[in-house]
Amino acid sequence: MRHLDALVPASSASLRTELELAQAEVRSLRGERDKLKAALQRNLGHQLDRAGNAELVARIDELTAISRQLTVERDALRGEKADLEKRLEEAHDDLAAARMSLRDRIRRENT
Repeated sequence: MRHLDALVPASSASLRTELELAQAEVRSLRGERDKLKAALQRNLGHQLDRAGNAELVARIDELTAISRQLTVERDALRGEKADLEKRLEEAHDDLAAARMSLRDRIRRENT
């Protein structure tokens, strides 16, 4: 019985940790994205003065591809977060059921 009690909270704690790490990574990626976006906006003005149209079109295509990739990564992280939240909820449900079962078993053994 002690073995079950040790496993359930650890699983729940592990899921919470994974969720927190995923959320921290999402925040970090958003911050990095925002910094990159700001840097690109600052540098784009300088490049407009120096670059020809062909270079600008190529640069816009490159930036668009980077934007698409960041969007894909963001969406993947959102999916991971949703999965972790679901697993955490299931772990909480399992923990509640295990606690209830343990209480019932203790009551039966005490009577």
